[in-house]
This record gives sequence, C-alpha cells and structure tokens, in this order.
Amino acid sequence: MRTDQNRFLFWFLMSLFVVAVFILKPFFGSLVLAGAVAVALAPVTAWMHRVVPIRGFAALLNVLGVVVLILTPILTLGTLALDQATTLYITLATQTDDIPRITQALQQTIDTFLPDTFAFANLDITSWATTVVRFAVTNIGALLSSLLQGVATFALMLLVLYYFFKDGTALRAFIVRHSPLTDAYDERVLTRVGVAVNAVMRGSLLIALVQGGITGIGFLIFGVPNPALWGSIAAVAALVPTFGTTLVNIPAIAYLIVTGETSAAFGLALWAAVAVGMIDNLLGPKLVGQGTHLHPLVVLLSVLGGVSFFGPLGILLGPLTFSTLFAVWDIYMETREGGTIESA
Repeated sequence: MRTDQNRFLFWFLMSLFVVAVFILKPFFGSLVLAGAVAVALAPVTAWMHRVVPIRGFAALLNVLGVVVLILTPILTLGTLALDQATTLYITLATQTDDIPRITQALQQTIDTFLPDTFAFANLDITSWATTVVRFAVTNIGALLSSLLQGVATFALMLLVLYYFFKDGTALRAFIVRHSPLTDAYDERVLTRVGVAVNAVMRGSLLIALVQGGITGIGFLIFGVPNPALWGSIAAVAALVPTFGTTLVNIPAIAYLIVTGETSAAFGLALWAAVAVGMIDNLLGPKLVGQGTHLHPLVVLLSVLGGVSFFGPLGILLGPLTFSTLFAVWDIYMETREGGTIESA
C-alpha cells in the first residue's frame, strides 16, 4: 500500500511539475536573463548587502543601478536604432529607384580599382542589392515586433531581478538542500555554472556591445547614415569569429568611397582598426579573466541557433546554454571516471 502511495505521489508530482513548466514557459526568457544578470553582478550584490543591511532596500538599489547604468543606455540606443530602422524601411520601400544608381556607382568603383578580382564570380551588385533590399522590406516588420517583445521581457526581468538580488542566497541554499546530488557536487556545479555565466556576459556579449557602440560612434563621426542602427548591427556582427565588426565596417567604408568622401573613408578605416580592433586585446582579458572560454565557432553557432530557437534573447541564451553544458559535462566525466570533488 505504501508503494502504491509513493508511486501515486511521484506521478502526481511530475504532472504538477509539467503543468508548472508550461505556466512559466512565456516567462522563461525573463527568468533566465534575470538569473544571468544576478550571477554576473553577484560581487556587487554581496558588497551592497554589507553596506546596506536591509536586504530589500539593497536589492532595490541594485535594480536601480542596473536600470541607470545598463538598461537605460541600451534602451536609449535601441529606441534610436528602431527609429532609424523605421526611417530606412520607409526609404527602401518608397525610393527603390535610387538603388540602381548607387549600385552602378559602386560597380564602377570596383571595376576601376579591382577590375579582375570579382570577374570569376560574375558579380552583379545591382541584383544582389535588390535582393537584400527586398529581404529587409519583407522582414523588418517581424524584427520590430521582436524588439517590442524584448522591451516587455526586460520589464518583467527587472521584477524578477529584484527578488534574485534579495533572496539569491536563500535560493542557492534551497537548490543545494533539495538536489539529489551531494552538497559538494551541488556547490561545484553551481560554481562552474556561475563561471560560465560570467564568461558569456562579460566576455562575448559585453565586448560585442562595446565594439558595436564604438563602431556606431565612428559612423557618427565620419558621416555614415543611421549610425545607431548600424552600430547595433555591428554589435551582433562582433560575435562572428574572425570577421566581427568588419562585416559592417567594410560596407560603410565602401559607401563613403562611392559617395566621394575619401578622407572620411580613410578615417573610418583607421578608427575601425585602432578603436574597435584593440578591444579584444585590451578589454577582453580584464573582463573574462580565467573564465570558461568558448571557441569562436561555437559562439557563432550558439548565437545563430539561439536566436532561431529563443528569439532575440538567444544571443544570450545560446552561448549560455553551451557554456553550462560544457561545465556540467566536465563534472559528469570526472564523476564517471571515479574522481571526487577534492581530487578533481
């Protein structure tokens, strides 16, 4: 009879768990994003709790700091980029007659300076540009909708973040207490996951945001239209291994050359090489330290797959998933080979 009761309670518990997952599914992005931010800011939270003994007030100050120092600049630039994207969309939809004139000028420039480079590919810039414009016009509505959803996700994230700041220590203790693993393994897993979160947040994503911001400033200085929009795109391009922001900088330099702004094109090229190119070497080691590093190809594939699976938040959730996977996999292999926490 006792066995039947245990079996019933187990499956009843699993059923409730599945229902709970479906209930929380619409808020999954906000929960994970808030958790990642809370882990990345754990040292700040610990310091704040020492300075301000009232945990609720300390958590509120932390959230205000995130809003003022992180979210406000991002949302401001995002709003500006959205406005510029809307303007560009209207321009592309209503003034497509200008495309052949611009592409013909670019074709003449290439034929003049690089007459044989693209001959083997039979490059038709006008056809290629027209295809890109049609794709942009067709999909920009979905992009704008995704951005609005992202704003709502961020708003909910702030509420969740407050409770993570306030009760994060208690939540960690709850996980350790109720996990089927021993407490030592729980602490090891949580520590490795924390290292993975910091590597993604401070490494790939923060550096990409800084490079995108510097690229946008360069576009503003040297007269490239819609600098906030292209700077945002450059931040995403910075996640691409090897090429990075050059995927945005090279077309911008070509645009300046075609429009006759040779000096500005040279200045932008110098800006991209010095101001943007040195970020990885100078800022990267200080932000990432000895954290869990992902291969650039894994970062690229995880970002692309993450965006496809999770939407815009996949830029964070994709690399974070793989970082956590590799961290937990290392621990699993150690336990399978008979290692212990102390010997590992």
